[in-house]
Amino acid sequence: MAVECRASYQPGPEPSAPVDVAERALSAVRDLCGPWAATIAASLAVQPAAPIVVTVVGGAGVCRTRGTHIVLPLNDDGSGVLAGLAHELVHAVAGQSPNRLFDEGLAVQVDSELRLAGPAWPYYYLSPHRWMEVFREEGWRVTLPELIASGEGRSLAEDRSSVRRRAVHYLHAASLCRHLRDALDPDEFWARYRSGRLLPEGGDVGALEREWFLSIEHPLMADELLQRDRSFAVRTYSAARREVNGRGVQAR
Repeated sequence: MAVECRASYQPGPEPSAPVDVAERALSAVRDLCGPWAATIAASLAVQPAAPIVVTVVGGAGVCRTRGTHIVLPLNDDGSGVLAGLAHELVHAVAGQSPNRLFDEGLAVQVDSELRLAGPAWPYYYLSPHRWMEVFREEGWRVTLPELIASGEGRSLAEDRSSVRRRAVHYLHAASLCRHLRDALDPDEFWARYRSGRLLPEGGDVGALEREWFLSIEHPLMADELLQRDRSFAVRTYSAARREVNGRGVQAR
């Protein structure tokens, strides 16, 4: 089913993107927004609540979505706009959860599977489940209570002090969302997503964590491919760790 999308350009504060870059970026967003939104809607079996409106804004900034209105900042060379669009469209199509673990987790999980804009931060070439195995090997796994606390506080989406920390938390949230989508029937998943409640009344956080971790651990993860993935992951996040202020990395 088609999804209606509209896109426009708004010059930002100085310095703004060059005119030719802005024109190319806006043309690409207009061409891709509708088909990508339809692909996401089909994948999730949901429809956005209203037509999607995208504003491409010249200058630096952070991608954001409110309802079905997406704002995409445009830097000097236009990089990051389509990756930002692919991620933000999940928010716009699915609607936003009051729980940031659901909200960001679903966006990264769907984006990593569809890869509409190609490999992008924070998953690059690996699925969130596979990243979880890498994190286990590196000692970077976060417990579910810690992850819940990060979703309730600033660290999941707003703490820009550590690129690696944000990426690790986003990927944990994405893996958890994939587990819940696999474990629950669609009506139950969407009920929890809309309410923001990871667990039903009286649910056990420890039991959910054990089920989640067990669902992504299997012998195939210990093969030669994991060693290659692990090497790539260590290089990726070692470099990201040095970007203590997030310079050059577009947070989404």
